[in-house]
Amino acid sequence: MTLGYYDELITGNIIAIGLSGGFIEPMEATAINLTERTIIAFNDVLKGTDTVDSANQYLKNKIKYIKTLILAHYAFSKRTDPFWKLAQTKAYNSEEIREFFGKLQNGKFPTPQDKLDIAYPYTQWNELLKGFFQPHYYPAINNKAKAEIYMSTYYSPSHYNYIEELRKKNEQKNIHSH
Repeated sequence: MTLGYYDELITGNIIAIGLSGGFIEPMEATAINLTERTIIAFNDVLKGTDTVDSANQYLKNKIKYIKTLILAHYAFSKRTDPFWKLAQTKAYNSEEIREFFGKLQNGKFPTPQDKLDIAYPYTQWNELLKGFFQPHYYPAINNKAKAEIYMSTYYSPSHYNYIEELRKKNEQKNIHSH
């Protein structure tokens, strides 16, 4: 299977979305994220709030970040058969992994102070690292933090109630606009 993405997902009024733009790996979440980000970037180009060149650069950076996340799964694997040992060595020594960890403030694991992609923040990276028994970051949960979590959960609407509230506001807005 050939992995990769086009350098330019947006060319003129043509856009390569999802698998038409390329393929990194079969995790559905990354494909959905790239599809969503490509549509948003293209919409910004259509609205005139972004250029094709900067949108393509943004998408190229997003793809590289996702590739790095996928490489980390191989880089920290503990599997011992020949395929996995070779994959681990290649991924661990890849430019993407070296660059990613080299940019972290502590060089070992992401913290809230590191500027990471919003779709795959420091928390997700630390879950991955923890799963592979690598150094990782988790803030201490003290009683004050537990109370704040409880209170925010207590006062937040349920998903159903939140959607109903949005629907009612939208209906009122449509009534007033006619």
